[in-house]
Amino acid sequence: MDESTPLREIKSADSTPLKTSACEEEVEPTILTLHDDHISQNGEPLYDSESSNTSRSLVFYLVHPLNSHYRTDKPAYFATCAKESGLGNIELNIESKGLSKTKYKVLLSAGRSASSDPLFYNPPTTALSAKTKFVGGKYFWTDSQGQTIAQEALTSDDKPQLKIMQAMQTNFRDAVVAAWCLRIWSQIWND
Repeated sequence: MDESTPLREIKSADSTPLKTSACEEEVEPTILTLHDDHISQNGEPLYDSESSNTSRSLVFYLVHPLNSHYRTDKPAYFATCAKESGLGNIELNIESKGLSKTKYKVLLSAGRSASSDPLFYNPPTTALSAKTKFVGGKYFWTDSQGQTIAQEALTSDDKPQLKIMQAMQTNFRDAVVAAWCLRIWSQIWND
């Protein structure tokens, strides 16, 4: 497999194309649950990673490059927009604080996609951050203005959940979900 081949793809159950205009439909607060091969909302699949399912709209490619801890040309964890009309490429920046308290910053290169060269602007814009209030606690996601927009939790059977607490545009929620998946992926990989 080529090192730039994504290991996961995120597809939306909503097959409408991504829009970037200000008049895009907003989605209401909700709770999303991560399963092995999909993310559900109220028990119904909302995003999945099945590459054979063509009825869904491809949103992001999730990437963890080979030997990423030795590389300086690409972030260790990032997501690229499948379409040029998407929000933009995102990279997950992992910052350790204290003994084991980890903070994550999500950097956005607006208007970039998987076909862009380079993939990221230098410097990108900070779009989101995720941090806990104490070691081992839940992660709270904030936007670039510092407003809490989402909170992580676990279901009774230990499946990760993301509680979206604010209404937001669909393409921004897609980016939040991709960043959440990257954060979980990095945590699993590094544990």
